[in-house]
Amino acid sequence: MFTSLRGIASLIVVMAHVWSILDWPRLFASYPSVLSSYRFIGGLFNGSGAVQIFFVLSACVLAVSLSNERTKQAPSIKRFYVRRFFRIYPALWASVVLTLCLWHLIRSTQALDSGLYSAWGTWEAYPSTPSPILVALSMLGLYVHLNGPLWTLRVELFYSLAFPVIYLLARNPRKRLALLAGVSLLALLPIPRMFATHYALAFGLGAAIPFLPRAGDVPNRITATVALIGLLFSHMVTNRLGIDMKHAEIVEMLVAFVAVYCLYHSGRSMRALETGPFAFIGDISYSVYVLHFPLLFALTPLVVEAFGVVQVRAHPLATLLVLTVSALCTTIVVAALSRRYIERPGERLGRFLYAARTEQTAGGINTGRSSSAASGRPSARD
Repeated sequence: MFTSLRGIASLIVVMAHVWSILDWPRLFASYPSVLSSYRFIGGLFNGSGAVQIFFVLSACVLAVSLSNERTKQAPSIKRFYVRRFFRIYPALWASVVLTLCLWHLIRSTQALDSGLYSAWGTWEAYPSTPSPILVALSMLGLYVHLNGPLWTLRVELFYSLAFPVIYLLARNPRKRLALLAGVSLLALLPIPRMFATHYALAFGLGAAIPFLPRAGDVPNRITATVALIGLLFSHMVTNRLGIDMKHAEIVEMLVAFVAVYCLYHSGRSMRALETGPFAFIGDISYSVYVLHFPLLFALTPLVVEAFGVVQVRAHPLATLLVLTVSALCTTIVVAALSRRYIERPGERLGRFLYAARTEQTAGGINTGRSSSAASGRPSARD
């Protein structure tokens, strides 16, 4: 169920970017009814809300995973970091390489000079030209402007480093309240959004979900459904109320928490979220998220060239439909290949390296013990 929800969230992010790359409001200006529909549907593609779902879900799933390990043995911090590294970085590296390979299309001068792109699509999405330093920083996840959505991975990496501490506090009944109070205060402090401190709230709330008691008479599935629908509309509401982006994200974190909490404690599956297509998209959702950006920006010049600038202006709705279908299909196919040939082998490599290192360490300890025993002296470990 969580996997499917992650897949839906990734598709929302893709659609939000499709709806933003060209200057659709200007292209639809001659079609008031279409423009109205475009704005309403585009408002439902709440990419920011989808990101908050990612963060809360990630923390919840990591907490469950660490708890399951703890039932068998003490959770290994080293194993946690190794798994996170090989879960995040292989597809991240693939996205940066893909960006470099498609750069001549992504920054097509002919397409950019057509006057069809939005200001975001023209300048803001890719503000920097690749250089060796920027590529190296991108490979580390420290620089995001060669693939805009990677900013969330930078947040994920930072809070992954802190997550073992967050988990230990969340599972302790006496320290959980202090954790939630602390991350709430951190979110509300007047710290600029660029420092990403308010996202601690999403990870703290998500990590606490498995340890919070189940609300007695709350209809969990209905409440989760209402929360998810509310998350779609939250961006329109906060915009209309004039709430700044940071505080709008805090509202989305709270709504996402309600949705994930209710789904986790529902005790029953939601069939609508567990159908084959949603489960498939959920399985490849990480690759969908990190690879769709360069693919979309490479496909858009091809679609513009295929239609021609004049025809795009004359038939913007047809252009939008073609771009949407081609972006979704291409992203899903490439993401499925990435999941099979990059993500899974990377995860297996991480498990293999950790197991090999563990065996080597254990062998060294046993050897040390044997030699110490043979000489009749206690080892340093003893």
